[in-house]
Amino acid sequence: MQQSSSPDHAEIRQRTRPIARRFLFVFLSFAALLLVALLSPLDEVLVRASYAIPVWLALLLILAISLWRSGSGPLAKALFMAGVAIVIGGAAFDMIVTVIKTPTLEREANPIARALLDGGHSLAFVYVYSLVAQALGVLIQLFLWAAFLRHWKTVVFMANASSPRSGLDFAKAVTGGARLSWRQYIIPLKFSELPEAYSFTIALAFFLPGISLYRWYLGLVWLGAVPHASTGPMVGLCLFLFGGYVTWLFTLYRPQ
Repeated sequence: MQQSSSPDHAEIRQRTRPIARRFLFVFLSFAALLLVALLSPLDEVLVRASYAIPVWLALLLILAISLWRSGSGPLAKALFMAGVAIVIGGAAFDMIVTVIKTPTLEREANPIARALLDGGHSLAFVYVYSLVAQALGVLIQLFLWAAFLRHWKTVVFMANASSPRSGLDFAKAVTGGARLSWRQYIIPLKFSELPEAYSFTIALAFFLPGISLYRWYLGLVWLGAVPHASTGPMVGLCLFLFGGYVTWLFTLYRPQ
């Protein structure tokens, strides 16, 4: 794609907004599917839901590629390769250590793999299924990271253009809440009070690849290098990523 020396950020946001809305719809539908399946008392529900997961992942990959292509900013090679190392390295580390420690997956705690195995699927099927799902997941994260690197300047420009009155207002703007009050942003009561799709999706494009850091933690758990897996590290990672995102973009805040 030919790069412009002076991109029209408003036009970039306008053309990307429909893609962002579709991405959010598919992503939230996927999350709802997983939540319902995981909470169901019937193992068969999770098994049947697992068949649909690759389809949802394929749709998310197509939309992640569209997000990347719709951006106009340069793809900073150093930052992109750092993301590649984190995403691919985390997935490979977790999977390799898992296979070494439990080649027959009898100690595998992943609920989807566990449901497939307990539901009578062969070990070979579970391995192939896991490789396909993991490959799709890694590609989604990589294209999202590339999309973030091509869109973050537009997010910052549009946030500053919304005339934030403080650093907190700027932080709200870069996560899609420029037009919202703080009550609407924190406790939305109707659809019109939800964050704006474009900025919120680009924030996700930073956040979702960062979750790969948790895969490194899981690999260390298998090796016994850190305590048993718990929700604490994931919560801490989410807070770290949100803080890192806002802090990075806040360095470009321009007070009115």
